[in-house]
Amino acid sequence: ATALNALSAFRRHCERRGTRLVLSGVNDQPRAAMERSGFAAELGPENACPNIGLAIARARTILAEGTARG
Repeated sequence: ATALNALSAFRRHCERRGTRLVLSGVNDQPRAAMERSGFAAELGPENACPNIGLAIARARTILAEGTARG
């Protein structure tokens, strides 16, 4: 619970600064804890990636969306 509280606070910190948080290496047990606590919904499930390749792809998508908005 303490780690999830810290992650939630960090996500809010990132949001205030216009930054998106993308996590890599999120395995089944931490993902389940994130879902139970509501953090997964807060983060956006697409931003909790099982490996670095998918996290980088997600970051590129976020960057492309930002570029398209101007």
